[in-house]
Parts: sequence; C-alpha cells; structure tokens
Amino acid sequence: EEGLPVKMSTKGKFDDAMNAYKQQKWQEAENLLLKINSDTSTYFIGIINYQQENYKKAENYFNKINDTSFWYNESQFRLALTYLSLNNVVEAKKLLKTFPETSFFKKNAEQLLLKL
Repeated sequence: EEGLPVKMSTKGKFDDAMNAYKQQKWQEAENLLLKINSDTSTYFIGIINYQQENYKKAENYFNKINDTSFWYNESQFRLALTYLSLNNVVEAKKLLKTFPETSFFKKNAEQLLLKL
C-alpha cells in the first residue's frame, strides 16, 4: 500500500520501485529499478541481489558505484559484506581497512575487522 505522501504528491521515478523494495517484493523492485539508469538504482539492485543470496550478482552491482556517488561508502561496506558471504575474507579485510575516519562506516568496519 502506498503511503499518503506518495498518493498526494507528484509521482517520482523511484516510488513504485521503492514501495516494492520496502515490501520485499524483490523481483518486482529489481525489474522496476532496471528501467532507471542511476547510481541509486544500481545500489538498490545490489542490495536486492544480496538479500536473495545472489552474491556474485550483488558484487557486480556494488562494484559499479563510482567513488563520486552518494552511495559509494555504503556500497563499499555492502561489498565487504558480500565478500564475506562469498568467503573471500582477504578482499573483505582489504576493503574494510579503506574507510576514512570521517566515514559513517568506519566504526562498523573496525568492529568487523576485529571479528575476522
């Protein structure tokens, strides 16, 4: 069910995809996101594939996020989790060590590194 702000405002290009995503209708969300060429859609397609345990495909999408993107640090953190899911601990560790002090993910990365 779409929320009231969605029904009352101009429909955005991500609305249907994100509604499907929030309801965990993964295939529907992915199909809708594939029609949108942006770093946001690429990032969320990566998440969808990760949620479905399609780690190689998720890895591919997370690697497509450019370092100038709003989603870059988050995609790199998700990529490290993907590497761990693929039992590629070496690559995960390398990636987890790259977060700058100012990154929101630095603390989480450090905690994961301690567990590895």
